Parts: sequence; structure tokens; C-alpha cells
Amino acid sequence: MRIRPFIKLLLCTVAIGSALAVGSAARAALVTWDLNPSNLNQSLGASSHTFTSNTFSITASGFDNVSGPDTPHTLFFKNDLVDHGLGVDGTPHNELQVGPNGPVQYIQFDLSSILSMGASGGQLKVSSVNSGEAFDIFGSNTSGTLGSKISLGGGPYGDANNDIFVNIPSFGSFKFISVVAAIGDVLPFALRANIPAVPEIGGATAAFVLLAFFGVVMASRAIRTRYNG
Repeated sequence: MRIRPFIKLLLCTVAIGSALAVGSAARAALVTWDLNPSNLNQSLGASSHTFTSNTFSITASGFDNVSGPDTPHTLFFKNDLVDHGLGVDGTPHNELQVGPNGPVQYIQFDLSSILSMGASGGQLKVSSVNSGEAFDIFGSNTSGTLGSKISLGGGPYGDANNDIFVNIPSFGSFKFISVVAAIGDVLPFALRANIPAVPEIGGATAAFVLLAFFGVVMASRAIRTRYNG
């Protein structure tokens, strides 16, 4: 048996299999976190809650926007057949409010876990943005701090953006993203982002890997036969 041509064929097979494996790893999954996945209408009894979708987790926390350190505010699952999402307990309509001096409360999302996995293309959906109402998006790298307004074009997002996903500006630059009411009262509905898929071996790639393994065995036998003969 001629060894060199066989070894060349083996190397080509391994290279093709590796390329297919890399291609499989490059695909990303669009993951969506519904902020009221069980369609409840009740207080959570806590100011923070972790949402998990497809094994990926984000944490939402409610805060009062006050002078000095912001204080935790109990969250509320709202689902009244009209509006759906995550609000705050004890406010009008259990939704985020705005006052003369700006946002009264905000809901902050800790995205550090998914950002560490390479999440991109983050989007946010807000409900109960009725006619004349609006919301804004803020970014921060400190938990419990509202941070800087990052709304597209300076904001706010009006009722034309009710119940639709909008891009989160500068996504990936801030570990914490917050939603506030800019006019009236609003209710965060869902968040989604693209997350790189865990590398998987598809059928074609698996076949090439098995073929490469078979080639290694045959080459080893051929070499032993040649030098033992």
C-alpha cells in the first residue's frame, strides 16, 4: 500500500470535518425571556426575580428612583387580559410611574450572565404604552443605579412602540439595562437576544469524524505492515 497518498487523504478528511464543526459552532440562537411566563396577576413578594429561558438566565429587580441610594421595590406579575408583563407592587395599575422630577420607579435587568456568553442584538418589548404614553431605556454598570439614558435618538419611545420589540442601544456596553416610564405608566413585557450556540456535532460532521478515525486506524495498520514486512 502506498502510504503518502493515504495520509494526504486522511488529512483532507480531518480538515473538512473540522471546518464543518466550526460552522456548526458559529450559529446563534435567538432567546426570548417572557417577563410573566405563567400569565399570573399577583405580587411576587420580592424585589428581584430570575428568568430562565433555554438554560440562559437574566435577573429583574425593582427599584424606587430616590435621592441617594435607590431602594428595592417589590415586583408584580400583571396579566389582566389587556396588559401583560412585569410591573411593581402598590402603584397605580401596578405599573412603572413617572413624576414631575422624572421616573418614580424602574425595573433593572442584570444581563451580565448572558453578556459573558457573547449575547448580542438585545431587544426589549414594553406593554401598556397607551396613546400619549412613552418609556425610556437606561444603561448602567452598577446594580441599583439607574445610570445614563440610552434611548434611541434621546427618546422617548411612544405608543407606536407598544408591544413590539425595539433594539437596546449600545447593547453589550452595560451590564444593567433599565426601563422607566417617560409619560404615563408602562409595563415591561419581554426581552430577547442572540446567544452563540454551544458547539454541536451534526450528522455530516459526525460522519467525517468517524471516517477520520477509521482512516487513522487503517493508516496505523498500513505503517505496521510496511515496517514489519
